[in-house]
Amino acid sequence: MKNRTNHFPFLFVISCLIALFLAKPVGASSYYRTFSDIETHSDLEAAVYWANLTDVMKGTSASKFSPKTCISGKTVVKALGKLDPSYDGAAGSAYTVKGTDKGLKRSRKKVTREQFAVALYNYAKSHGAKVSAKKKLSSYTDYEKLNEEARKAYSWALKKGLVPKVSGGRINPQKKMTRAQAVTGLYKLHKLLPDYRKDLGAASFNEIVLREIAEVKPYGGYYTGSYAGGAFSKTAWQGMNEAYKMKGARPVINLAKARPSFCSSACYMVLVRSLLTWDTYENSGTRIGAKSWRALKPYTVRGLSYPVQDDGVGAWGRANANGPGMAVLIRELKAGENVLIKNRKEYKSDSAYWSAWGQAEPGDFLKIFRSGAIGASERGHMVVYLGRKKASSGGKRDDIVYYWSSNGSRADSSKGYSIASCRASEIYRGVITKVTKPQAFAQASKISPTKRDEWLRSLLDVNVSLADMKKHIS
Repeated sequence: MKNRTNHFPFLFVISCLIALFLAKPVGASSYYRTFSDIETHSDLEAAVYWANLTDVMKGTSASKFSPKTCISGKTVVKALGKLDPSYDGAAGSAYTVKGTDKGLKRSRKKVTREQFAVALYNYAKSHGAKVSAKKKLSSYTDYEKLNEEARKAYSWALKKGLVPKVSGGRINPQKKMTRAQAVTGLYKLHKLLPDYRKDLGAASFNEIVLREIAEVKPYGGYYTGSYAGGAFSKTAWQGMNEAYKMKGARPVINLAKARPSFCSSACYMVLVRSLLTWDTYENSGTRIGAKSWRALKPYTVRGLSYPVQDDGVGAWGRANANGPGMAVLIRELKAGENVLIKNRKEYKSDSAYWSAWGQAEPGDFLKIFRSGAIGASERGHMVVYLGRKKASSGGKRDDIVYYWSSNGSRADSSKGYSIASCRASEIYRGVITKVTKPQAFAQASKISPTKRDEWLRSLLDVNVSLADMKKHIS
């Protein structure tokens, strides 16, 4: 499914549109946000994207993040509590320095850079992060304005980029933190914590998928070509190979390297990264064995242990195929279930149609068909479903469907990993794929990297009927 998004327009959402709770999946009644005051393709956008997907820090309204507004102590402590719900931010002196008479938990006062540094330093230290890094402070002209007991924390925070950079030879420790500066600091902080994904082990697989999406910096480029050139120094195929490396019996999967990307490459890499997180923290790396991890690796360049996988060949070739490739893979491994959303006209009533959509949960994979064709002439898009917002069009219910994928086209290759949306009416049919038994991927070794699914392979050349597709996904 390498070029399907080239044939139709998408409604792109510039910034994160949905806040996903850590404790439970978000349903169709979730709130969706577009932040018009956050610059696209910026480092700040990446931090805001993460903060909203993980619910660490929300916007100030449905459309504004208010990056230049100063942040309160209460908001900072609430954000840290979202990183670790069991952590008590009321620990008095843990959030205070000389000159303040109380901690930040109930404080609506604006937080200074010094207070922010102390809060993050104590949080990091209590969560096992290394806090030995230092930035020499004595050369700054306003160094003496730092309270003595805050200097160690500030030195570390400045070194790690958690507080604003020096300006004009001054650190301005008593200057108030803005929301943009705070969310950037929080974003960098969570990656300093050891095993910051470990809280996902007991989560549902869908929750793990949603959190892995939050860890992927948005955009990075959309490209389906077989040769590097133009705006990209490598292809999506090369990026996938660089992102999935075997280290002994287990892989190291770095999604940051899987760029540029296209829709099925993005979804497959999130799938395998989520499996790695699940196996690491749920099973101590004991469930999915070396043979299965090697079978799950996408063989996308020449010179590897196996030939480049065409559509239908191996695990990756199945997921990348036209039609319901991901659904076929999950069915073959008995790792979950597939739900067909038929065309609206194929239901006896509208209530039956919306009931079918009601089976979709955030974190499910969704193959979107934009037309009735299934196979060679289809117009499709592989995505991770995020939810729906009830809406109408032309006096008829027509919900907005939100999803994550690699979004773009040949005409606009600047996008890539991002959240987008479309009306339900723009989806002719859909196949929802739910991974309910991630342990079944321990059997992935049964799908040899050279084993071909002939039906999926045929979809490069022919179209098939709905009845035929149903036989292969049910």
